[in-house]
Amino acid sequence: MSRSFIQTSLSVRHEMEPGMYPNPNQFVHQGWVRYLPLSAIVILNIISMDSTAGMTTQETIEDIKELLIRRKKDRLFFDFNAKPPKGKRALEEYEADLQRESQIRDILERFGFYYPQSVEDMIDLFKKFGLVFEMLGERGPVFDVLLGPYPHVSDVLKVDESDVR
Repeated sequence: MSRSFIQTSLSVRHEMEPGMYPNPNQFVHQGWVRYLPLSAIVILNIISMDSTAGMTTQETIEDIKELLIRRKKDRLFFDFNAKPPKGKRALEEYEADLQRESQIRDILERFGFYYPQSVEDMIDLFKKFGLVFEMLGERGPVFDVLLGPYPHVSDVLKVDESDVR
């Protein structure tokens, strides 16, 4: 009989070189990147990095928000109510993002979820999908990120290749 062990960012942190963190690359390989906002992979990587560094859930959320300030962006999530930008290139990028993010929003809503509008919303979705866990650490609640075995997005959302183009 074969046993399958779950690997998480916290379960492998002792195997990592100082300054390194486990990359949840199965997020991409199992199709999740196609059905969640573009910011999801950035947020998931920060959660993995911060959890292995011993940061609490609150410190991790603050770290993600600080990233927004450093990048001079006020949002990691598409604002469906924003006015389209001026300029041909900016408008083309906006329209491509609008199409992609609208499809993602529609798919999430079809399965009873919602399009995230904040870091906390994104983390909540990760938890609902079983990709991020919250547990009690030495300094308080901490996040832990699933590394494997990773569910394929179609096993959770029942989507197929034609859902997002």
